[in-house]
Amino acid sequence: MKSSLRRHLRGSVTATAIWNADRERYQAGAVEESGDPRVVSDEVCGGDLEAAQERADMLVLAAYPHECFRERCEDWTSFGRSTSEKRP
Repeated sequence: MKSSLRRHLRGSVTATAIWNADRERYQAGAVEESGDPRVVSDEVCGGDLEAAQERADMLVLAAYPHECFRERCEDWTSFGRSTSEKRP
């Protein structure tokens, strides 16, 4: 499984859907630039990438309300290993 990210607000905050192979589930969250963090914490989302991406976007939008189209937020981008196997 792959992890993915989406940059919001010209890169000042990034939504993340990260695959945890040891626990076999995604974790939705956000990485914020500097300053006081507004996104409270990551959330466990199960094995569905699209659901994890949607939840990560919701976390970002709750903390930083904006219209993604108007702000030209990026599309989701995959990163990391493409595997569903657990690490040894």
